[in-house]
Amino acid sequence: MTPWLSLLYFTQHFQSFSGMLQVQNKAPGILANAGVWGTHMGVSSNVRYQLLNGLDMVRGYFPP
Repeated sequence: MTPWLSLLYFTQHFQSFSGMLQVQNKAPGILANAGVWGTHMGVSSNVRYQLLNGLDMVRGYFPP
């Protein structure tokens, strides 16, 4: 087969199979997804830095 015929064969088979494909998961909304990720990052980073600051303050009371 020449490259053009194999390409034509592939596109015809792909088009026949593409009608059978269904989207399983719906994409999340952009604003809702961004809001949830922003909240997650804000809460997790704040908790992490508060814990590190607390450990640093406790360590500061005890000299090495």
